[in-house]
Amino acid sequence: MASKYHFNRETTNFARLSRVIIDVYRDLLISVLKVKLSPQGLTAILQNQGDHLYKIFEQRQRQILYPSGGVFSCTLEDLDFTILYKLLRNLRGINIPPPKCGWGRTPDPADRSVSANIERLRAHRYATIGHQPTASMSDPEFNNRWSLIRQSVLEIEKAVLFGDTYVTAMDALLTMDIDPDAVKRYIQVQELPMKTQKAESEVNARKKNNYKESMKEEAETQNINLTLIDHARAGKTCLMRQLLRKPIKIGGTDRTNLAELLTKRLRYKLGTSAKERERLEKGKEAELCRLRLRRLRKRREDTKMTLIYQRNDPLGTGSSDMGPTENETDTSDSSEELEEESPPFMGEINASQMADDQIKAIEDIHKEEKSIDDSSVAYVTLFDFGGDNVFRNCQHCIMSANSIYLLVFDVSLFDNESESEQDYVIDEIDFWMNLVATYAKDESTKGKPPIILIGSHMDEVEKVSPVEKFTDMIKVKEIHADMVTGLHCWIYPTSTNRWETFQTQLEPFLADAELYDVPDNSMAKICKTLMSKEVIDYGEYSTLREIVNRIHVKAAGVIDKAMVDLLNYWP
Repeated sequence: MASKYHFNRETTNFARLSRVIIDVYRDLLISVLKVKLSPQGLTAILQNQGDHLYKIFEQRQRQILYPSGGVFSCTLEDLDFTILYKLLRNLRGINIPPPKCGWGRTPDPADRSVSANIERLRAHRYATIGHQPTASMSDPEFNNRWSLIRQSVLEIEKAVLFGDTYVTAMDALLTMDIDPDAVKRYIQVQELPMKTQKAESEVNARKKNNYKESMKEEAETQNINLTLIDHARAGKTCLMRQLLRKPIKIGGTDRTNLAELLTKRLRYKLGTSAKERERLEKGKEAELCRLRLRRLRKRREDTKMTLIYQRNDPLGTGSSDMGPTENETDTSDSSEELEEESPPFMGEINASQMADDQIKAIEDIHKEEKSIDDSSVAYVTLFDFGGDNVFRNCQHCIMSANSIYLLVFDVSLFDNESESEQDYVIDEIDFWMNLVATYAKDESTKGKPPIILIGSHMDEVEKVSPVEKFTDMIKVKEIHADMVTGLHCWIYPTSTNRWETFQTQLEPFLADAELYDVPDNSMAKICKTLMSKEVIDYGEYSTLREIVNRIHVKAAGVIDKAMVDLLNYWP
């Protein structure tokens, strides 16, 4: 039973109109009386015209205007509409001629005088407050009555007040939110994603810092897998060859057959810049050479120590520690002979005979530091996935969570006016991202593997940024989707009268099967069909707005807002 008294669109219509009738009406008549009353004021006029006015008012109204034992001491703001109406109708000398049909009668439509418009306001008040069966009003009735009342208020203001204060107030009441608490709740709901996004940003920042800190610690040599994915002919194979600094033949590369594993791995030093990585790659052979020299030097020193030990103790008795005997030879001389017989080692050459770069090279050889087996060095393995549709049934089988995905797309297609090609690229990006999110996951790892979007064919587009054009197209579609959602809030299948009117208005543009025989029909499906029929397009909603405006004024405002938003993204 309680659901019978829930607020809905019709009860909101009645509430808006009641606000106009009770508040705007009264304030308007007060302003008219202030202009028309003589300088002596209402109290003096009531006393001077008491014999004439006293019998016009009811008992309750007499107690206000002619209180017992005194005079009227209130102001016009203390009077209600009925008293104000009777004063305007019966006061002498206020220069408001009666309507052509007389006071208290329905005015002639052609009579646009001040008194005729006051009578119209009174009639609308009587019909709405006195004879409305329920506190609700359908949209057609509301729109019609609101338009007539607004016209009368406008004409009264122009004739007497020379302004538009009360018409502006009516326009504001038409669109303002009635329940402030509901507005606060709506704002809180809108702010929730922002707070969530801020929290996610903080979490991501912490993860990034933790990653940087972990890179500073000793760890085993890492292996990084890069998987290149794209739609057909987007250019990922060319990108892979560029990463390897390999030439690209004229006309482009051959198509990838399902997936190709790059057996040659790239050596990558973590935590270094691009220039540092380039120097590292160029210096890899030199580092290997220095490593060999260090090993050779160590082997030579071990051999020398072994020879010295054998000369001191040829029988292996270990008696060399007791000092030389008479049958033994001084080992210092033998050592000198050994040194003379052996070729000099690099480090034993006089430094004065070498250039600075030679000295630096020798110091590097002697210096024991992290070499190419450094734990901060990672190896990158590249996988090249074929983008043709024929491979769609197999690609998910070879996906892994232990990879970084490079999603390549052809930016030049967004420079084309063909909307189908633009939609194709967006659909392909959406397909690959969903495929990675679905199949490239591991329950033992947190989150999903990273996806990096890379635009190709930049040399084939105009100087206008293709990335901006790509971003703008996505934003245009988001605005369009928000508009469709907003229209659904006002016109939807369960709102029987509005939806049937909407379908009737669309009959010149769509077939009956497209309007009435669609299962689970909705505003989104109707708009999609209208777009396929080229009745509407992104930023071109004039036909749809004209139809919607006949049904609901505020719904038309949703389209107006979308068109204004689109001006920032659509030429």
